[in-house]
Amino acid sequence: EQAPLGGCNAYEDVYFVQRDRHDCTFSIGQAEVTSVQWLPIYDLEQHWKQNNKEYVPRVAPYKEAFFRHLKTIMHDSDGI
Repeated sequence: EQAPLGGCNAYEDVYFVQRDRHDCTFSIGQAEVTSVQWLPIYDLEQHWKQNNKEYVPRVAPYKEAFFRHLKTIMHDSDGI
């Protein structure tokens, strides 16, 4: 639950999956998810920095940890 951290009042799981978007399709439950999309890491980072209302808001510590971990994964796989 993110509410105590200043985030949204929701339970969530975040999975980091190394896949090419061309060989991976999403299969989501319609009742739980509004939308899903592929986008470059940099684009997501910019949307969050600009507080784009089309993305779930996140507090600064969450964003820092999220991108630090994601960049570590990408660096380890030579993706960055």
